[in-house]
Amino acid sequence: MEWIIMIATVVIAIATVVYVCLTYKLLKSTDRPEVVVFLDFKRTREIERYVCVQNVGSRAARNIQFEGNFSFTPLEGMPLSNVNFLENGINVLVPKQKIRHLISVRRHSMEMLNDFVYGDSNSMVEIKVEYQDFGKKEYKDTFQLDFRELNYYSDQQSDTQ
Repeated sequence: MEWIIMIATVVIAIATVVYVCLTYKLLKSTDRPEVVVFLDFKRTREIERYVCVQNVGSRAARNIQFEGNFSFTPLEGMPLSNVNFLENGINVLVPKQKIRHLISVRRHSMEMLNDFVYGDSNSMVEIKVEYQDFGKKEYKDTFQLDFRELNYYSDQQSDTQ
């Protein structure tokens, strides 16, 4: 009987150590900054299109730098090189903070069918993001911005509302 109690105690101790280690790894992997870059729009009388950066993580991100083809100009918009944070980076982005920059304004209409001319591989822009947490651990991510998807989504929203 004593052997059974001793074996059970050892098994419970090992299970507890494994549980603590796994919990620590889980907390460590989710307790970090996570910077994302995406396209968004706001519908008023026109469709305002924005390039956005947001920290969706639980820690502040610092020394955020961007790389990509910033000479790209969206249809009826301005070159991405005019987006200040893409060109100059961001010092600090706290959790849930979002920065957006207006890149184009378009009227509501079916003239978006002209976008098929625009809808080639040149409407895809890859943006690389490098940043650190305050412990100076470095993170890198890459995002594909597809300006065709935003045109289509904007059209669908304007047709249904």
